[in-house]
Order: sequence, then structure tokens, then C-alpha cells
Amino acid sequence: QGGTEKIRGYVKDFKEADVPIAALWLQDWTGKRETDFGRRLQWNWEVSDKQYPGWYDLIRELAGEQIYVLSYINAYLANTGGLSGESTTLFKLATELDCLVKETDNKTVQIQASATPDFTFGTVDITNPRCQKWYIDEVIRKRMIGEKTTSFDEIHGVLGFMADFAESVSLGASFYAGEGSKVHNSFPEIWSNTCRRAINANGFTEENAVFFTRAAGGRSPGETTLMWMGDQMTTFDHFDGLRSALIGVLSAGVSGFSLAHSDVGGYTMFQRFGGLIAYLRSPELFLRWGEMNAFSDAMFRTHEGVLPDESSQAFDEDLRHPFAKLAKVHRALFPLKRELMIQAEQTGAPLARAMFLEFPDDPKAWAVNDQFLLGDSLLVCPVTEADAVSRSCYIPDGEWTHVFTGERPKSQSVFTCAAPLGKPCVLYRAAAEPYAAAVREILA
Repeated sequence: QGGTEKIRGYVKDFKEADVPIAALWLQDWTGKRETDFGRRLQWNWEVSDKQYPGWYDLIRELAGEQIYVLSYINAYLANTGGLSGESTTLFKLATELDCLVKETDNKTVQIQASATPDFTFGTVDITNPRCQKWYIDEVIRKRMIGEKTTSFDEIHGVLGFMADFAESVSLGASFYAGEGSKVHNSFPEIWSNTCRRAINANGFTEENAVFFTRAAGGRSPGETTLMWMGDQMTTFDHFDGLRSALIGVLSAGVSGFSLAHSDVGGYTMFQRFGGLIAYLRSPELFLRWGEMNAFSDAMFRTHEGVLPDESSQAFDEDLRHPFAKLAKVHRALFPLKRELMIQAEQTGAPLARAMFLEFPDDPKAWAVNDQFLLGDSLLVCPVTEADAVSRSCYIPDGEWTHVFTGERPKSQSVFTCAAPLGKPCVLYRAAAEPYAAAVREILA
């Protein structure tokens, strides 16, 4: 985040640190808002010339280096500009088009608040086919993807986006499709369908663009292209931290979402009373999260969070090189993940698998939720506690070898697995030897 020149600086720094970059996720393309909750975005889906002068030049410049831009959108439109006076043109236009969700009187536009009372918005009524088409054609296609984007040589916009929210439908609201209580569970599906139709508008973007959602209904796996786990706290715990992200990915995997990921390092940060109460991202948490996601996730992506200046980031001088190594691990595993994606298309099996999916007859495999398999031959037991250099790992049936120590623990046993920072607890079966060797070399 941060604007045109800052992004160019990050790219330069990452290249010098040998970080492999496939894309940059620039969520603040519409401008930023400073709130009591932290630094957020202006929900008006047009380029902020103040934040990103020469936005399209930047996109084409990066595309020339085979680095593509992802951005951000949701189904909401801000009705105020915040302290920085950002634009609200789309809220005004949606009001004129009668495309905003109403109160129960079916006349007054419903205004809700996001996290803090000063950040208010209206919801686009995408249950109305006319309004959904407007949002697809005039907002997502025209203002984000670019109507002329037809090949890698003709990039005129972003090649993907976070499609945020969709879960907070007011039960008392009035939609084109009915009252909120009727629409609540289907709204995330309609939101994913809206985004899917936007990227399917031409063959190139249908094949190459991606969007990732966090809210879902029963039909969402057939609509979204990728799930992410939402806004975890910058903690290690299973309540809403690193471990909860893994539980989410594994739960998604048995709910029809074969491809999933989380923000490396988490998102939600908190600091009050002069730092007396603080939840900020430490370098250790950031790297431990990256160790997990390099194996578990379909996309390896981080987020600056709501208090970016107070928390560790991928571009910090002391983190660029270790981050580069983890990104290279993710890249080295791509051939395996591509095979698993083909399996997912055919069978629905996820990339990151809960233990019981591969070992359904093992009662102990059903009892663990803090380790996983990538396919059937890589076993990953991520460290989910601060200051740990090892952890207990359940070893299922088969012959497994520790990637770094060469130890071969007994099957169906609990193994104390060495995992100093930078060398995660990963074991493999013979079929995964080439990938184990690549991981060993990268993280040496």
C-alpha cells in the first residue's frame, strides 16, 4: 500500500532481496481513511489520483515485468469522505439509479457503520438484476479490470481483487429480492456470482483473473475462485490468530472450497492506553505464519493490517530475505499444487487436507486440527506458539522423514519435531522427495 512511488520502491527492494513476485495486491487504490479502528480504505471504487497518480501507467509498467496488480472491492459504497475528504461519487450515482438497499419502508436508503461510527456506507442491491449488471459493467469491468484487457500484452486494469464482506446483511433491510431475513444467506452467493460474471466477461480474464471471498453460502464453492480466511488477529492462538487461520483453511477444504488462503501475519491489530493493551505483529509471528502458508495456501499473500506503521511487514529490511525464502518455497511447490488443483477440479479434494481425509480409519487423525497434509505425501506441523523451537506432531501410518533432520519417527506415534524459526516441521513420504529436497535447499 501507500501510493505509486512507494510501490515502485517496494518492488525495487523486493527484487534486490530476490523475492519472487507474481502480483502486487494494492487494496488502497481508491484512497485511504484514518479511523479509530486504524487505517482503512475509501469505499468508492474509482482510482484515487491523490494516492495513485498514473495508476494505469503503473499497471502497464509492472505488467511489462510480468508483475500483475490485484485490488479490492466490496458491495458497499461510502456515503462520506472521512477526514481526508475522499470521493463519494458512486454512492451518489447508485442513489440516483435506485440501486441501494432500503430500510423496511422500502424508501429510505439503509445506512450502516463499519467498525467505527464515522465510517458509514450503503449496500448495493445486487439482488436486483439491473443493479447487479450496473455494478459488473460500470464498476468492476470499467473501473477495475478494464474493458480493453484481452491478453497479457493488453493489460488495462487489475487481474484480480479481494471481494470482501457480504456477510453483514441486516435482517430488517428491504432488497429487490425480499426482506433481509430472506436474502441473508444467499447474499454472499450473489456477491460471488457478481464477481464471477465480471471476470467471465471475456475469455482472457475468465482464464486468468482471480477474486477471493471470505463470506459464503451453500452454493458459493461453484461461484468463487478462491477463499480467504478473513481478518485474523495478529496472535498465535486458535481463537482468532494463526492457528484459527489453519482451522479455517481445513474447514473450508471439507466444505467445498478446495483453494483457500489467509493473510500472512494476520490483519487485525489493536493498541490502546499508550500501548498497555497491544496486539501488534511481531517478526516471529509474521515468519511463522509464512512458514505455514507457504505449504497450505493456494495464494501466498500478506496484508499490512490496520496499524501498519506499528507492525512487522514483508518489506522491513530484516524480513525481506527470510520472506523471500518462504515465497520461493511456495513457488517450488507450485508443480505439486497444480497437480492437486487438477484433482480438486475432478474430485473436490482440497490442497491442504485435514488428517482424517487421508487417514479416515485412524481415530487419532480425527482428533488433530493443528497440522495438515499437502496432498498425501507432505505432512506439515506448523509452530503455533511464540518462542517455540519444536512441537509435538502426530505421525500417521506410513514411512515419514523429517525434511531437515532426516529423522524417521515411528508411525502412529506423537513425535517431538524440531522446528527452529526458518526450518518448519515438515515430513515427507518417498513420493514427495523432490519437493522435500527443494524445500531443504531453499531454507538451508
